Amino acid sequence: PNHFGARYLKASSMLEQDNEAGIQIVEDLMKESVMFSEQALGLLEHYYTRTGQVDKLNEIAHRADEHDRFKAAVDLERQKIEVKDNFVSCGLPQEEIQKLIPLFEKEDDLFQVYLVRKETELLQDVPMFVCCLVIKPPAMSFRKEDAGLEIAQRLYQEIELDGTKHLFIHEKEMKKVGKKIMQVPEALVYERKKK
Repeated sequence: PNHFGARYLKASSMLEQDNEAGIQIVEDLMKESVMFSEQALGLLEHYYTRTGQVDKLNEIAHRADEHDRFKAAVDLERQKIEVKDNFVSCGLPQEEIQKLIPLFEKEDDLFQVYLVRKETELLQDVPMFVCCLVIKPPAMSFRKEDAGLEIAQRLYQEIELDGTKHLFIHEKEMKKVGKKIMQVPEALVYERKKK
């Protein structure tokens, strides 16, 4: 089978039976997905420890350190959203966007939602989605002062996208970023209908 999980299980089984052909399968899987490296290196470490290949363990430790540095750089790039970032259309098919609409509709104080993708330098094949939430001003609703944060937290838990995501409220220091995102073509994916 060519499925990622199936190949991982096959490689694991092969290595448990001391079949070194499993090493190449693990290496191929790591080439396909950097995010898989931590698990794969653990699998190889277990195999080399069990078979007493100490020289290979040093190589695995070095690769694990490299992976940790890379992962830290990826995390840093993806946890910050700034005006200097480049944002493009989310690239999702309309049916995927339509699946999100019921989540937005149930939030009474949510006025608009803009969804884009942040262009990243690292892990370019894993999309980073950025969602700008426009909340009704307090004068237009009876919401609590921190209602926007509660809405963002709920939506973060509920929104399922293939990649990473970052949600923020269009207010305070994030208004400039929000304004830039609003300029991206087709960024507006939801607007509450006036009653």
